[in-house]
Amino acid sequence: MKYDVAMKCLSQKLPEDMTTLIFNKKPDLKPISESLPTTEHRPDFIAKVSDEEGDFIPHIEFQTMHDPKMPVRMVSYYGRILHKYMLPVYPIVMYLTPEDSYADDQYTSSIRNNT
Repeated sequence: MKYDVAMKCLSQKLPEDMTTLIFNKKPDLKPISESLPTTEHRPDFIAKVSDEEGDFIPHIEFQTMHDPKMPVRMVSYYGRILHKYMLPVYPIVMYLTPEDSYADDQYTSSIRNNT
């Protein structure tokens, strides 16, 4: 039996129960679309690099101004590049003006404490 298919079906039919099971509390739940947007954004620079430690992919985005969505955009690129090439990805944003060198340097997310 395909357990992932069964669980997907159950979670779609019983979303409150699935969320309660995972987060250990009754949710205020609002279903959202299961389809994700596709994007035509292309990375500014990627290459496969081989050195004495193995293969990896540097991904560089060049910016001339601060973009508050850049950390999330880099996470999106990271996932797509990793999925396609299955190699370590080293994401870099290179700010070309000193005014924006202070910009956000990370994106963090965590699961809430449910104990």
